[in-house]
Amino acid sequence: MNRPITAFSLVAAVLAGALLAAPSAPTPEQSAQIRRQVDGLLKARLQPVPLPLDPPNPFIPVTGGPGPAPAPAAGTASPASPNSLATPAVDPSAEDAEILARYASRLRITGLIRVKGQVHIIINDTPWKEGDFLIVSREPTLVQLQVARIQPGQLTLKLDDAELVLRF
Repeated sequence: MNRPITAFSLVAAVLAGALLAAPSAPTPEQSAQIRRQVDGLLKARLQPVPLPLDPPNPFIPVTGGPGPAPAPAAGTASPASPNSLATPAVDPSAEDAEILARYASRLRITGLIRVKGQVHIIINDTPWKEGDFLIVSREPTLVQLQVARIQPGQLTLKLDDAELVLRF
């Protein structure tokens, strides 16, 4: 009969300790401070800062590094401001390089295999060897990317004069 009394006293002691160790309710000053902190954190979410009307494109490659822009050569016109209506001269090789980079980013390279002694690269679940042309669709026409070079860990693609090395 001693055992139930011991168990009961142990349970009562644990419950009394838990009740005494429980945190007390915050004071009105602490409660007001907590509300101010929560309001400050949620203000940005409830009233977000509007985005710019014309956000910069993060995918346009930067041609120059930090620092001042180079001065135009003698006898040439100064570069047009971003707000001018004049169209800048288009470098066809830059356009090819941009097209090549755009389509190369969509390729899924999954590995290398050797078929009859020649190395092939697996691109989009299809094996390709050096000299092959990958045909990718572009709205009005088809674009042919040439597999120029296959080396361990890297692939060189060409589109006309533009060349791009992909590391995988």
